[in-house]
Amino acid sequence: MVALIGFGVTLFIGMEIEKTQKRLLASELKANMERWISVMEFSTEKEVTLARTLVSVFEDSPSIDLQQFDQLSINAIKLYPDLDALFWIPMVAPEQRPAVEKAMRGVNPGFFFKMYAGPAGFIPSVPKPLYHPVVYLNGSESSQQYLGWDMGGFGELGSMFADLGKVEDQVSMRFLPSIDDLLNPGNARPRLQMLLATPLNKAVVLPDGKTQAEQGYLVFLVNFSLIFTYFSDIAGGDLLDIAVTMGSGAGKKDVFAVAPKSGNLQADYTVKSAFSNRATSTWEVTLIPTDEYFATQAKSVKIWAFATGVAITLSLAIYLFAIQRRTAIVQELVEQRTDELQKANHELDRLSRTDYLTGVANRRYFEEKLESEWSRAARGKHAITLLMIDVDYFKTYNDRYGHIEGDYCLQQVSRALTVSTKRPADMVARFGGEEFIVLLPETDEGSMALAERCRKKVEELEIVHEDSDVSDFVTISVGVATLTPAGKQPSRALVKAADDALYQAKEQGRNRVRAG
Repeated sequence: MVALIGFGVTLFIGMEIEKTQKRLLASELKANMERWISVMEFSTEKEVTLARTLVSVFEDSPSIDLQQFDQLSINAIKLYPDLDALFWIPMVAPEQRPAVEKAMRGVNPGFFFKMYAGPAGFIPSVPKPLYHPVVYLNGSESSQQYLGWDMGGFGELGSMFADLGKVEDQVSMRFLPSIDDLLNPGNARPRLQMLLATPLNKAVVLPDGKTQAEQGYLVFLVNFSLIFTYFSDIAGGDLLDIAVTMGSGAGKKDVFAVAPKSGNLQADYTVKSAFSNRATSTWEVTLIPTDEYFATQAKSVKIWAFATGVAITLSLAIYLFAIQRRTAIVQELVEQRTDELQKANHELDRLSRTDYLTGVANRRYFEEKLESEWSRAARGKHAITLLMIDVDYFKTYNDRYGHIEGDYCLQQVSRALTVSTKRPADMVARFGGEEFIVLLPETDEGSMALAERCRKKVEELEIVHEDSDVSDFVTISVGVATLTPAGKQPSRALVKAADDALYQAKEQGRNRVRAG
């Protein structure tokens, strides 16, 4: 009787522990999902910024022809490893089609406007009110087959161009299997790409040197496979049912779906999450674990329960010790995985507060910090100082040396400003473009000396700037403002005072420090 009771009690406890382990693993899946969503939001914003930067590079060029397009696009692909290919796609009316095809055949004898016809492959495009053919391109070897392809007539790709008139930032975004996989379905593990389309406000000259296209688009193909295969690559990920959808209602579409290789779905432990961003109206991620996923992630307790049941019949003390030991192991595992998740979340938080180019704080984080320090200064009735900094004649520097050298220049300037500040509480941030800002809490006396030290540090970099009107090297102008918050005075009063002082420094000749 004692043996029967001991065995029954132990088996019941073993089953409860197994359920607890499943709930713990389901919670861990939920945490992984939230990490993925954070990375997804950060990555989409990064790629939009990249597209805007490259468009500005193209639009700042004196003229664009095949040679110039090749030079700029090849450099961009080398600089940004995630960029699979870059297309220039003009808008071509039916009456312009013969001239464009003729101009392109000078460098590509087999060029013609074409459409994709399924198993038949590419065939000549049928007459239509407007064409969007790929005319110039650079990227992977497989992308060369798309020359002349009228993307405007191909499902999701075509809708990108129609949507450009509906979005404020003039960037249309899609997530879909790579173009290679769309045209050649059946790959065991297809790649996924982000497609970004944005207008190019620049006339482009065709190879004959005469024909010009006044309106067109740059289309960026960005490899997003690592983002979407994140769950498949985690331990036991091939035993999960994974579905990522975008949109809602009748417009809901599958973006990514993978069925488990084996096992029975455990619907009671389904985890879901949704978020919205500028790419689509709504994203929804659904993960359903299988019984085999749980088996690989947690040791089976059935054998343990049976052994413990036998042990209970011999000694209740041994049974209690085994339960205590098991609880300690589970607790240790929970603490270990919680620590890993906290470290990952801290890294994501750091990325969201940092300017991706210079490594200093971004404007959003600066504004949060300013509000916090302004409130603290108001309570303590002490002064707070702001330095507003502008790189002198930076546009002419970009025009002469190019955007890549311009990026390097901003990185060097940000490092010089960071070195110039001494206290942990001081903050250097990129305010926008070539403007930086330095926040100095509890500072009054000595702020002008610090501003002058910043100016000298940048000048001592000796970055050659032949088009500057004030020096042979890159210099900065600095506006200094110090305020003690009074009453309901907003923090933007400090920003305006520093901006006004910067205006005075620039008006009085640049490469100088002025106090507001």
